[in-house]
Amino acid sequence: IFFRGCRALGREALRATPPSAPMARCLGITPVASVQPPSETELHDSERFVALLRAADGVFPGPTDAIRQGEALEALKQLVSTWLCQYSRKKGKSPEAAAKAGTVALQGSVQLDACMGGDDVDLVVVVARHVKRADFFASFPVYLSRQPGVTLLRAFPEAAVPLVQCVLQGVSMDLKFCCLDRSEVDPRKFDATRPKHLRNIEEDACMKSLLGTLIGDALLQAVPDVKTFRIVLRAVKYWARRRGVYGKVYGFFGGLAWSILVARVCQLYPVATPLVVLRQFFRVWALWPFPTPVLLTRIVDLKYDWEVWQPQRGAANQVAPVITPCYPAENCAQSITSASLAIIREEICRALDLCHPPNLTTAPSPSAASPQTPDLTLSVSDRCSESLDLSRNTTPSPDPTPSPDPGPGPSPSHGPTHNSGTGPSTSCSTTPGLGTDSTPSPDPTPNSGTGPTPSPSTTPSPGTTPDGAGPDSATTC
Repeated sequence: IFFRGCRALGREALRATPPSAPMARCLGITPVASVQPPSETELHDSERFVALLRAADGVFPGPTDAIRQGEALEALKQLVSTWLCQYSRKKGKSPEAAAKAGTVALQGSVQLDACMGGDDVDLVVVVARHVKRADFFASFPVYLSRQPGVTLLRAFPEAAVPLVQCVLQGVSMDLKFCCLDRSEVDPRKFDATRPKHLRNIEEDACMKSLLGTLIGDALLQAVPDVKTFRIVLRAVKYWARRRGVYGKVYGFFGGLAWSILVARVCQLYPVATPLVVLRQFFRVWALWPFPTPVLLTRIVDLKYDWEVWQPQRGAANQVAPVITPCYPAENCAQSITSASLAIIREEICRALDLCHPPNLTTAPSPSAASPQTPDLTLSVSDRCSESLDLSRNTTPSPDPTPSPDPGPGPSPSHGPTHNSGTGPSTSCSTTPGLGTDSTPSPDPTPNSGTGPTPSPSTTPSPGTTPDGAGPDSATTC
């Protein structure tokens, strides 16, 4: 009787509890910006946009590419397993212990299932304590060079993150090494995504090698819709490569940093379509007040004696901090400088202007259209595709009135030569109240992107012609 009464009271209390507001739900460290379901138009535009992405070269791997990559991955795992067994037997281990000497874990875009054409397959060999790192880099590359189908083999044992690079069956692979302080690593039971393994690591290089697997798993757990995240990530990586703002070695965001930026926008718009998330991606990061750090989760210190990222105002590597979502938290965008950040903002503002939803009430008549007038009747998917260079190739009709010669002078554009438009310069207007010491709060109105968002304002700078073709024209953010 007592427990039945408790259950009845619990049901009454549950019915009396008012429903929580949609904006009270949190993903990451802030409330979501919108939980409004997508409209039929957004669903249709998103399906069309995904079809354009699939038709683009290198965004999605083809059927033969996926099969070849899977076969090469299984072949490399078998080669690593065979070498570990032979090495362990030479160390006096039993056949049972030799079979539990180590395993291979996925990292990077392969782990996220967002691998594009030309991406390397990132792997890490996790081994037991009896397998020494010096022996691995001295013996395994020699063993690998004797196998058929292996080309372009190189080993970097003295790098900050030691690795072995090779091309196996036409697939480029990067193989890292991590030694755990444990007697065995059973390939059938070992889970490389658990942070507790960091307690069993003594070398900093091994920790950095395993950290990629932990970050990938934390990324997939942080996003509300993995399918949307993967589609938007492919689109953003494709755009960043086409616009020349991809790669840590060039001073821009690398693949991991772009993945975290996409995941953060997915947290703000958990039920939006990929096309809406892509448009909001450009909007959020065009207005983000760097050096405010980008966080997917709160920073946690597990006290495993590994250094955790701390904010440092004015530091050279804290221009645009993007923090990894697992322990130990690190800034994966240390190569960003003020100059490279300005270039990234400029390209983001350009993309935001291109994929912004059109204002059909101000669309010009067909007779008034000109090469300098944007086609405001394009759908959202067409304009987003145009920002990614996926849209149709249209040749504007020549202007019957010859324009005056702007005169000699260097072009202010820094971007790639494959897309050098001559339209008006784009200027991203900042939101009032966004300072460098505050994080921009999402739009308090639940809006999944169906309504028009204020377009980046176009303000001609002094000394420019109305069409932006003057020598002093520049794209500013």
